[in-house]
Amino acid sequence: GQIPNTSFYKNVHRFSNLIERDDVLVIRFDAQLYFANISYFKESLTLITNQKGANLKLIVLNAEGIPDLDSSAMNMLKDLVTEYRKEGIMFWFSNVIGPVRDIMYRGNLTNQVGEEYFFVGVQNAVDYYEENKENEFQKYTMQTNVPEADPGRNRKFE
Repeated sequence: GQIPNTSFYKNVHRFSNLIERDDVLVIRFDAQLYFANISYFKESLTLITNQKGANLKLIVLNAEGIPDLDSSAMNMLKDLVTEYRKEGIMFWFSNVIGPVRDIMYRGNLTNQVGEEYFFVGVQNAVDYYEENKENEFQKYTMQTNVPEADPGRNRKFE
């Protein structure tokens, strides 16, 4: 959640009086993202997104705590971006450190997501979403080759 009157975001389970939104989920992962923990990452994200419900439109991965990622993690992130887009949910990145951004670039993740959806800070991503949410949301939901998501079903990405 956002600390009121600031551009800072904190863990809603550790801090009180934060501003939470039902359409935006900001998550932070503080570890290397690699083959040994990608299942944990996916399961945790699935649980949180299911709790958010059908109003969720944007996930921002605050990646400042991810010092490295391997090819397994790269493929998992690509799959997540694709799956969430099919459900009309944007998946963006913020605070990606240089070496990890280089890995994402070499692994073609930046092209898949779109370089314009990699932000310097979480608030930059949220502000961009606010300014463009009608256009951005339509980009994903207006595609005719993507089946319409059932908002009542739970998300689980294998």
